[in-house]
Amino acid sequence: MSERTAPFLALDIGTAKTVAVVARRRPEGGVDVLHLVEVPTGMGLRHGMVVNIDATLAVVARVAETLQEKIETNFSEVRATISGAHLACLDNEGIVPVHGAEVSEQDVARVLEAAKQLPLAEDRQLLHALVQEFVLDDLGGIANPVGMSGRKLAVRVHVVTGLKSATHNLVKCIRRAGLNLTTLMVQGLAAAQAVLTEDEKALGVLLLDIGAGTTDMVVYAQGAVRYCTALPLGGDRITHDIAMALRTPAADAERLKCAYGAASYDWVAMDEFVDAPAIGDRPPRRLARQRLVDVIHPRVEEIFEMALETLREQGLEEQISAGVVLTGGSAKLSGISDLAEAVFGAPARVGIPYLSNEAEKWEDPAYAAVSGLLHAQWGDAAVWTKRRSGWFAQLLRWFFGTENR
Repeated sequence: MSERTAPFLALDIGTAKTVAVVARRRPEGGVDVLHLVEVPTGMGLRHGMVVNIDATLAVVARVAETLQEKIETNFSEVRATISGAHLACLDNEGIVPVHGAEVSEQDVARVLEAAKQLPLAEDRQLLHALVQEFVLDDLGGIANPVGMSGRKLAVRVHVVTGLKSATHNLVKCIRRAGLNLTTLMVQGLAAAQAVLTEDEKALGVLLLDIGAGTTDMVVYAQGAVRYCTALPLGGDRITHDIAMALRTPAADAERLKCAYGAASYDWVAMDEFVDAPAIGDRPPRRLARQRLVDVIHPRVEEIFEMALETLREQGLEEQISAGVVLTGGSAKLSGISDLAEAVFGAPARVGIPYLSNEAEKWEDPAYAAVSGLLHAQWGDAAVWTKRRSGWFAQLLRWFFGTENR
């Protein structure tokens, strides 16, 4: 079995659950999904960051063993997501003179290396270097300048960084589980690869991937990433609010949220009721379903307003002409796109990934990030990658990612 057709693993390690998909590349292109496993993450992560290495390692090892038993072989490569409020981003630029009559691959390598020379704090790790455009002399908006004539080559990149400690702890858990980690991708960028259209990226769009511990936020405009971060609020906060307001155990609050929750009153009838289990040996209470909306609506609205304020601070509020796309487990709340449209004053939709023809039950916004890992190609987004050697590999590490530090 060649490395190209050998099974590989996509691993989305979230605060509440870990989703893993094993797939195989088709010779003609694309991938076939072989198996999907979803297990609770437990207490290993908080707000997207590893807080208990042993617990996280145990979950990753359990997932890997389960899937390896199903396919009866090891994985040729492992791709994983990373998230957390520790993520930060900035724009940078590199400029070099062109050697010769036209731009060569070496010129591109040099300009990307120049863009790489940016001051990072000692505790920061470079995760992504996303090319926004090349500029040749005074001509901008160039996707690939190789072969073009000019004297001065520049590149504008969007850099995403994370805390070294957070990155290293996650990598450590995956590799200690015996997995050959090759790619690490920010969760929101992975979700964007799965659900955004090229038209949305060109017109300008905001993706919100609402996980349990954080909400990843990605803005595309003119076909390139303009902003990427993670907000410190997610679905767990909604569950906590339900548990407190209804005086019900956290597990039952999560069940009520998933089964009956809604972000808009328009989706709940006045005569609908739910049974809320009580704490201890008290009998359950029968409550109007709208009581759930009383709790869920303001918290989801807070997440959206936090994202809107971030857009305004970055000067990007007017750049999302195509609207808002919602992914993550909380995107399944009834009426959530209606609330998003009301807050952002723009069209909104729930992004549904597509894993395979035989996997209709997997077409779920909660699986957007793991689906994006499966289908991301070198040209789709820059990703952290395993160390390679050679000058052209160095170019790839920067153009499509960064070396393992």
